[in-house]
Amino acid sequence: MAPVDSPVDAPADCASFASRLGSRDITDREHEVLALLTQGMDDAAIAGRLGISHRTVRSHVSSLFMKLDVANRTQAAIAGFLIHLRDCAECRRRAAL
Repeated sequence: MAPVDSPVDAPADCASFASRLGSRDITDREHEVLALLTQGMDDAAIAGRLGISHRTVRSHVSSLFMKLDVANRTQAAIAGFLIHLRDCAECRRRAAL
């Protein structure tokens, strides 16, 4: 982590982060968990929605943290949003307008 008083090269950091998103093998179930996490759901709500145990959700979230190289749910949600934008043809079409 960069010291607080040093400037951060945001474009380079964002580009580096975005380039890593495609390099991870996220399972279909992890995509489902990530989509719900991106909507702000906690583990209990995700478990109820998917019909799986809270412990299983925690396992998927931990796996996502490692695969996305993130440290917390907020970073994972941002990654989920970026993955969606990258993969959604309709979003790309709208962004080009």
